[in-house]
Amino acid sequence: MKEQLILASRNKGKIKEIEFLLKDSPYEVIGMDAAGFSDDIEETGTTLAENAELKARYLHHKTGKAVLAEDSGLFIDALGGAPGIWSARYAGNHGNDLANLELVLQNMQGQNNRTAHFAACLCFIDHEGIAHFFTGSLHGVITHEPIGQNGFGYDPIFIPDGYEVTNAQLDPAVKNSMSHRAEAIGKWLGFIQP
Repeated sequence: MKEQLILASRNKGKIKEIEFLLKDSPYEVIGMDAAGFSDDIEETGTTLAENAELKARYLHHKTGKAVLAEDSGLFIDALGGAPGIWSARYAGNHGNDLANLELVLQNMQGQNNRTAHFAACLCFIDHEGIAHFFTGSLHGVITHEPIGQNGFGYDPIFIPDGYEVTNAQLDPAVKNSMSHRAEAIGKWLGFIQP
């Protein structure tokens, strides 16, 4: 029987991706809603690591159990790293994927440098309350318009290096296997299953 591990997230796309990545692990991941938490955890950190730890500490404090939290963002070189840690609320409202994506494309008008990368930081707080951090990244370029129906967030405007299609055009299993989140989770799995 797998041990339940609460993921400090309500983002259905993120939860689904992490469930897929952990299907062979000793953990069954459940999101905050499924775990009965309706609280909003304020992301007041200035880095992905700080925000991931804020979310993990909150849930660990509430449950006393091992928890997992992740913070990620899209960092665009021509925009000085924006939207960065504000990726989920770039256009003002947290989690409005379409508005965020449209604002990025608007701000990228006339930009020749389209390079960008996704970055993820995973914070795992173990049963003893010790925080462990794992990072991952995925480099690529920003398109001029959204293309594709799969994925979530900025996937329709991001073409990963080595591909000619956006994350939203890739088969979800392919995207999930090479994402920034997959890299961070792979490092975490190596840590918990040496």
